[in-house]
Amino acid sequence: MGTRPLPVAARRRRRRWRAAAGAAALVAVAATGPSVLPAAVGDVGGDHLTTSGVQVGDSLDFYAYGDATPVSAPADTPWGAGTLAATRDDLAAGALTLDHFGTAPADPAEPWWDDAWRSRRCFDVDHTAAGATAETEYQVRVVLDTQTPMAAGELDAGAADLRAARYDGGGFVDLDLYVEPEGLASLATGVWVQLDDLPAGATTDFCLYWNHEGPVASVSDPAAVFSYASPRTLYYTVSDGYGPGADRVDVAAYLAGTDISHDGSPAVTAGAGGVVTFTGNTPDSSYATTGPLAGVGTDDGQDGLVPAAFAGTAFVVPTDRDGQTFSVRAPWASADIEVLDGSSAVAAATVTPGDGTVTLVADVTAPHTAVVRSTNGVPFLLTHRSDTGGDAVVGVPAGTDDLLGVQSRTARLGYGAAGADADVQRSDGTEELVSGDPDGVDVLGPSAPDGAGPAVRVTGIDTPTGALQQDDGDGDESTAFWPRHELGDRYLVPVDAEHVVVACPVAGTEITVGGSAPVPCAGTDFGGAFIGHARDASGWTVGSTAVTVASASGEPFWLSFDRASGTGTGDEVQVGSWRQARTVTFPAPAVTVRPEEGRYRPVGLWDSAPIDTGVDGVFGRLRWEADTPAGTAVAFQLASGDSQLASVLAPFVGPDGTSGTSYTTSDLPVGYGHDFDRWVRIRALLTTTDPAVTPTVDSVTVDTALGTLGSALDVPTTVAVASPAGVPTSTWVARVHTVAPTFAGSTATLRSAGAPVVPGVDAATVAFARPDSDQVVVAGESVFQPTGPPLAFSAAEPHSIRVDSDVSGPATLDVTWTVLVGGGSPVIEHRFRFALSG
Repeated sequence: MGTRPLPVAARRRRRRWRAAAGAAALVAVAATGPSVLPAAVGDVGGDHLTTSGVQVGDSLDFYAYGDATPVSAPADTPWGAGTLAATRDDLAAGALTLDHFGTAPADPAEPWWDDAWRSRRCFDVDHTAAGATAETEYQVRVVLDTQTPMAAGELDAGAADLRAARYDGGGFVDLDLYVEPEGLASLATGVWVQLDDLPAGATTDFCLYWNHEGPVASVSDPAAVFSYASPRTLYYTVSDGYGPGADRVDVAAYLAGTDISHDGSPAVTAGAGGVVTFTGNTPDSSYATTGPLAGVGTDDGQDGLVPAAFAGTAFVVPTDRDGQTFSVRAPWASADIEVLDGSSAVAAATVTPGDGTVTLVADVTAPHTAVVRSTNGVPFLLTHRSDTGGDAVVGVPAGTDDLLGVQSRTARLGYGAAGADADVQRSDGTEELVSGDPDGVDVLGPSAPDGAGPAVRVTGIDTPTGALQQDDGDGDESTAFWPRHELGDRYLVPVDAEHVVVACPVAGTEITVGGSAPVPCAGTDFGGAFIGHARDASGWTVGSTAVTVASASGEPFWLSFDRASGTGTGDEVQVGSWRQARTVTFPAPAVTVRPEEGRYRPVGLWDSAPIDTGVDGVFGRLRWEADTPAGTAVAFQLASGDSQLASVLAPFVGPDGTSGTSYTTSDLPVGYGHDFDRWVRIRALLTTTDPAVTPTVDSVTVDTALGTLGSALDVPTTVAVASPAGVPTSTWVARVHTVAPTFAGSTATLRSAGAPVVPGVDAATVAFARPDSDQVVVAGESVFQPTGPPLAFSAAEPHSIRVDSDVSGPATLDVTWTVLVGGGSPVIEHRFRFALSG
């Protein structure tokens, strides 16, 4: 008996044949994948094995896809027992998903600014306290861990890809930001953000974004963050040293086009570095400006302008020389201020915004520290001088951040509370541990005068602390140690100066003065905490342009200079930089931080632990339950071996046995190359092109240890097929193997048969036997279906059989599987009877 070839096109196209009760299509699958074979429609009769006369014996094995032992993740092998690479098993209960950047997936209630940036941290600025006033162009300083994302390759060097934005309900507003360079690659990097709008009685949120897919230019810009569209009051005189004959202030602008208004007068526009002189200053004067200024009073006892940024509720002034005069001002609300001689109150006053500058005189007795504080929590500004006019210094709020300054002749360290401890480190390599309380002062020195003594870093501070340099040898002068977070990378000297001296907290810092060649900040590293010192005594006469003192690479440093003209000649003076030009409001908003969030990673893998199937059996289907939103996909590969180690060493492969393919459709037969391996591993590949969503794999199952259906005898093998009426159903039913060498080079076809096949007639037939119909065979359909090339069949190329059905009721379908041994006669056949449930 011969066979007629099936057309190639027919093998790649599914067709359905319909009878009264429905239809079923048949699919034969070779080692290289499935091919759809259309059902034939001829009606012929005949017999099978008895016609060929070939004795098959045990050369063929038919395995039932419906008789399998499933192994499944996570039921039999938990997700966590395998290897999770950019995947995780804790986002959806019992399921596998892609991992995400950050510590939490993005909050869907907070829109994402730009998908090209894959990580963010959001902040809430709560400005609902009673008495809060609406602000614009308001600076907020937050702290960000840059060390971890930089180490993971998720944040560019220098934080170049850091961005700030807020969502206002209708769209995004890009916000200016400035990254403090000294804190980069640390767990606590300071980032300044200017909020365009901060309404009172509301909470405003914004987010920092990073982890861009490619390199981008930095937008960190202190000039943008600390400047304004119109002048606002940022600086005050705050000293009783101003008055007739001592009413001059020289200011220099850091930015070109800076508008400056003195006591409400029409604004004067200054160029970058340009010096403007204002007279008529009083203790109550103020300066509104559109950008940062460096301002200095010319008389002894005045020092520099006091920036609003130096408002605080506690100041520690560790001096007892002469009598003490404290000038205070509270521009925002009434402050109840008291002065303590050590731990004992010696003066007090309530200072209102309308009072301007108020002077408190108190004699601090040796060896006590002066503590000036607000008892009602309202911030105020402070300038201190001795009652003989010297030692003028702008107060810096007491805190626990590292303090930097110089030990020019002496330095003095005072404490705002009992039980204080600190570590004093000097640029000359000396170090000492100190402790104390407000009733004592630690005096450091003496050392060289005129700024030639070592730079000092006070670290390990555990209570609010203050420090001063005092008496550098040419008069009664002092300078304040500044906390590290207030240091700038550039300062302007707007008056004649004899020398400048700097203290550097960053190793490798080089300082330029007036455009001169860089001078290294020489010092000592104390286990990663550096303190360096540099001094330039060239002397400068300042005309219309200030002298610029800057670090060569943007490192922060502390500065003081010795004034060389005016009644304050020889006085040590300090000026502010970028950060002191920030807006202050009271009550201040409270900033809280949310968890770091991230978009889903684009690709993730999960590799199961080796699974012991228990037998060297035949595999069945690979199937899974997964949710794949638009833009997402899942795919699988398998690795197997006859031992646990062999399965570990085996590569993961797809249905064609190569690593370049994957199973992308559920419920397909496992590649035949895994058959008769006992151990198997599963790989899941999850992908997304939409970083807002992830695929979710609830389970993946591999059917193993298929049972047998029977051998090639001339008795139909009956297989029950669940095919609900009216529901298109696809069912894998049989997997056919051979080990007989006589089958080498054989080919096979799949055809439908109902009535007996007439000997010698080369055609496939189709008929349905239905108990509810008098039409036992399909009559009147004598059209023969042309056949194409059969599928190769051998030990290396097994077959699988699938029934695709769509029936309206129970039906029985007979199918003949035919092998041409060696590519020609004899013919070996096996018949299947599929009982469709209907």
